[in-house]
Amino acid sequence: INDYLKREGINCSYIDEINNEIIYKKLRDQDPDLFFFALFDKIASEEFCSIPKLGTYNIHMGKLPNYKGGLSSFWVLRYQDKTAGSSIHKVIKKIDSGELIDEVKFDINNKSMHYLMLTTMNKSSVMITRAINNILNEKTKVIDISNKKSNYYMYPTKEDFKEFYNNGYRLI
Repeated sequence: INDYLKREGINCSYIDEINNEIIYKKLRDQDPDLFFFALFDKIASEEFCSIPKLGTYNIHMGKLPNYKGGLSSFWVLRYQDKTAGSSIHKVIKKIDSGELIDEVKFDINNKSMHYLMLTTMNKSSVMITRAINNILNEKTKVIDISNKKSNYYMYPTKEDFKEFYNNGYRLI
C-alpha cells in the first residue's frame, strides 16, 4: 500500500499511537484529505476520524458484516465458510459497522490459515487502490448489507480451536 501511495505522490505514514492530542495537532497541520487504515488492536476516536476532509476508512481483512472483529481468516475456516474476503468501510463509533464502500470475495482453496491470510492481503490490493481512487474522485457507492447476517468475533476459545483442527484446518 505504501509503495502504491508513494508512486501516486500521496503522503502516507504509520502512526503507532493514534489517539492523543499531539498526533491530532500534527495531522490537522497537514490538512489531510483521507485517512485509510487497517487496525486490529486500536480503536480510532471520533476526533481522529473527523480530521480528514474526505473521511476515515478501514481495510477489514474479512467479509462484512459476517466477520466483524479480528482474526477473520480463522473464523471463516472455523465455521467452514466456502468463501473469504476483505472489505473497506467508513469508520464510525461502532466497530466494523460503517458504510461498506468496497469488497472482494474469493473461494477458499486451502486448509492453511496462514495461506488464507496471504491470499486475502494479495486479493485486497486491487480493492484498496480502487477504493482510494473512488474516494478521491467522489465515486464511491455504498454496498447494501442490510440483508446479511452480522457476527462479531474476537479471540477463539479452546473449543473454537478444537473445531478448527477437527475440520482439518491448520494455522500454517
